[in-house]
Amino acid sequence: MKLGTGLATNQTRQHGNWSPAKLPGLFGTIYPALARLHGLLWQDIAKTVPAVTHLDPVRVAECPYTGHEFTAPSDNASPILRDEGGGKWSLLFDGVDDNFVVSSPTAFPSGGAPVTIAAAVTPASVIGTQMLTWITYAGGNAAIALSIRLGKYQAEKYGASVLIQSSVMPMVDTPFRCVYSLLSGKSNFLSNGVPENVTTVDTNTGSPETLYVGQNSFSEIYSGRVSLIVYAASATTGANLASLDALLASVQP
Repeated sequence: MKLGTGLATNQTRQHGNWSPAKLPGLFGTIYPALARLHGLLWQDIAKTVPAVTHLDPVRVAECPYTGHEFTAPSDNASPILRDEGGGKWSLLFDGVDDNFVVSSPTAFPSGGAPVTIAAAVTPASVIGTQMLTWITYAGGNAAIALSIRLGKYQAEKYGASVLIQSSVMPMVDTPFRCVYSLLSGKSNFLSNGVPENVTTVDTNTGSPETLYVGQNSFSEIYSGRVSLIVYAASATTGANLASLDALLASVQP
């Protein structure tokens, strides 16, 4: 099931007709509340057992807009569905091995192309390095990522020492939202609705190789909840940026 831009549910009605489907080049979303509402969360790899109840494991999460699937590598590594109340739902990553992987995400932007990654999260731990999401590129090129590192939320071109740090300090059980956009080598980072510094960076090259959610290829694992993650093959600005940030805020516990 793929949903159009005119979808009206409890999660989107407050933003009029706006949804992530409005973003040019939308690759996919991890949107627990909306995916659950439309039967797009599954406890098993064969997608025969829906995940609908508080504390159900989620082995497969399907994007309601594009149909792209985010899959845990095993039953034991499946995040847990959580009822946050008020129609809000999240996925809990345990900080041990829970993660999603998309191998060969061919519809994701190639290196150097415009990209947006947005997230609404609530960490259960802020210790060490934790990857909210991480995308690697073929040919050994550096990855791009959203992470908690050195006591900061940050967007980064990993391996190139290019960091955009949020002025918001990560705190346990405190919701955080951000939008990271890359266009023509210029990065922008909006954190909790506030623009952070803008950095001109060299861009990745090559085709996307693997997309991780909740960890990276070095097993730097996230501990906490995810209310929404959005991936798009475009830089988000103007009215779309304001609407995306409002949606992120609305789904947080």
